[in-house]
Amino acid sequence: MKSDATVTGSRRAPIAEGETFHAGRRAWLRLAAGAGTSVFAGCESSSPFPSPGSSPTGENQRELLRRAAGRGLVDVRTAVPGALVSLPYATPRNVTGRRLYPADMPCLLHRATAEKAARAQAWLAPRGLRLRIWDAWRPAEVQRLLWSAPGGAEYVRKPGPDGVLSWHCHGRALDVTLADADGRNLRMPSGFDDFSGAASALYTGPDEQIVANLTLLQNAMGAAGFAILTREWWHFEDPVIQRPPPPVTAAELGLRLP
Repeated sequence: MKSDATVTGSRRAPIAEGETFHAGRRAWLRLAAGAGTSVFAGCESSSPFPSPGSSPTGENQRELLRRAAGRGLVDVRTAVPGALVSLPYATPRNVTGRRLYPADMPCLLHRATAEKAARAQAWLAPRGLRLRIWDAWRPAEVQRLLWSAPGGAEYVRKPGPDGVLSWHCHGRALDVTLADADGRNLRMPSGFDDFSGAASALYTGPDEQIVANLTLLQNAMGAAGFAILTREWWHFEDPVIQRPPPPVTAAELGLRLP
């Protein structure tokens, strides 16, 4: 399907590979799409990853959310209205080939980061678009598994002796793509967790539909205050914390991993 948007000013400022930069401060792409414009460029089928059900129910899950709240984490399904949640790590269809999350895995973000995600979704809604969240808070235990996966050592932050892990482990990062109002994913440079150069946020390919879609995503997230990780187009970080608290573990929340 052809895009009804026009890409303008597509020259990019020089950015070192792997650098994280604040999308709101250096928007090197601009899309001339007004508030009422719907852009369904290169729509794909709905996500192959099943969406977990509504907010967790049951005494154990209520206790989990209570513990999460004690670390500042909130349920994305209620904190980010309109966003879709599809967690590939709750299925075997991920880079490890095994389920890393339970089927009823809660989708959690730090409350301040969730507020920014809600602003990004509000920016997208008048354009007929929705965020599809592939990952948010990631248990520290799972981060170590991803680092040991084939190719992961190059792209996944190595767990350090001082406890430094991905911002995911603090609920301060999320992996997202765009979907239309019917839940169909928009085409992007690569699939999720593509450990190759194709995953770069600095897309230089000839497909103008991908340029338009990626620009919309980056503009929405940048307007909300997120930073972009240039080697992973789907990854956005909340850059406000200089020295994070200890990462949140599954054991701390009482979450049983597969």
